[in-house]
Amino acid sequence: KSVTDAGLEALEKEESLRLHALEHALGELDIYRDIFEPIEGIGPKLAGRLISAIIDIRRFPDEAKLMSYLGVHTIPAGDTRIFPRQRRGQPANWNSTARQALFLLAEQANKRPGSKWGQELRYAKARLRIKHPEAIKVPRKVTADGAEGTLVTKYSDAHIHKMASWRMATRFVRYLYRAWYRELDLIPPRKRQLRLRKAA
Repeated sequence: KSVTDAGLEALEKEESLRLHALEHALGELDIYRDIFEPIEGIGPKLAGRLISAIIDIRRFPDEAKLMSYLGVHTIPAGDTRIFPRQRRGQPANWNSTARQALFLLAEQANKRPGSKWGQELRYAKARLRIKHPEAIKVPRKVTADGAEGTLVTKYSDAHIHKMASWRMATRFVRYLYRAWYRELDLIPPRKRQLRLRKAA
């Protein structure tokens, strides 16, 4: 065996041990067993990223706060709203590890079209394609002298897939927020406040 092969084997063994330890730790959590484990396409690594990022759902008073923390919120852009993206030199105001986990979830959903979240992804794609039946060319930006910049393609199949992936991820985060509170047998703070107002 070469030094490289031996080093690779050592790394693979270490990764296997860590994955086993992660699976054991997650198996102790009701949240993992009852919410994450039954979801097709979510394994220990992906669930571990989300659970370790969120820690305690009670930190978030509503779905919007959780969506913003996980990076699946939208921001104003002219007369529409878009999903944020990290720009060079600007810090992200979301948890990058969790956002990456949601991106991986979308990949898994795409590979499993018959699963619940695979169907959600397909539905989102279909709705977007109805709204945007064909790809169009639009200016990337307007230059300082007022001239239009280079043209970019919007609503291509790849663009629709990306948009649908983030919409599916947003729906998943909403589901996760509600499911986690139900698991704790609690009512989310905002809903509890509304109930108290109605009862007063």
